[in-house]
Amino acid sequence: MARQLNSFAQEIKRPAPIVTLPALVLPDLDIELEAKEAAQRVATNRIIRQGRDCWEQINKSNSCEAWMSIGRALCVGKAWALHAANTNRAWGSTYSRLFGQWMAKHGFGTMNKHTRTWAIALYENAAEIERWRSGLSEKERRRLRDPQSVVRRWRQSCMAHGDGHRCPADLKRYAVTAWKRFLIYVAALPPADQVAMWSMVSQARVTDAAA
Repeated sequence: MARQLNSFAQEIKRPAPIVTLPALVLPDLDIELEAKEAAQRVATNRIIRQGRDCWEQINKSNSCEAWMSIGRALCVGKAWALHAANTNRAWGSTYSRLFGQWMAKHGFGTMNKHTRTWAIALYENAAEIERWRSGLSEKERRRLRDPQSVVRRWRQSCMAHGDGHRCPADLKRYAVTAWKRFLIYVAALPPADQVAMWSMVSQARVTDAAA
C-alpha cells in the first residue's frame, strides 16, 4: 500500500480504526445452585464408584449389602439411559444400547443383562426387602446373598402373606410385560377384531375414569 506523505515528506500516520464490539449480557451467577449441582455430581460419582468397587470384588465379598451398592449404581445408569433415550420405558434397542455403553464406561461391562436386572430390582425394592430381611434369622440372611435369590424369596413372601400390593416396582414390570404381550396378540388378529379389541380398551378407560 502506498504511503501518504505530508509537505515535509513525512509519513502521515492514520489513527487505528475503532472497532465496536457487541455488548455481552451474562446472567447473574447462582452460586448456591452451582454448589448444589457440584455436590450432586460428587455424590453420584461416589455411588457409581462404590458400586463398581463392589462389583470388582463380588467374588471375594459376596453379600446382599454389596449387591445393594451395585444395584444403586446401576440405577444411576438406568436413569441416565432413560433420559438419553428420551423414554420412560426401560426396554428397547436404543435404551439397551445406551445402558450397555454406560456400563462399559463405568466398569460394569462384564456384567450380563440377567444379573443387571436382578441387581436393579434388589435396589428398587430396597426398603421393603430390608424390612423383610430384618425378620429373617442370621443364618438365612447369610445364605441369601445374591440379588436373584433375595428378590425371589422376598416376592414369594409377599405373595404368601397377601402383600403383593407392597411391590409397586414388580407390579409395574408385570403390567408392562402384559401390555407388550397384548400388543403382539392384537397385531396378529384380523383388522376387524383389532378394531373391536381397541374399542374394548377405550371403553375400559371410560369406565375406570367414571368409577
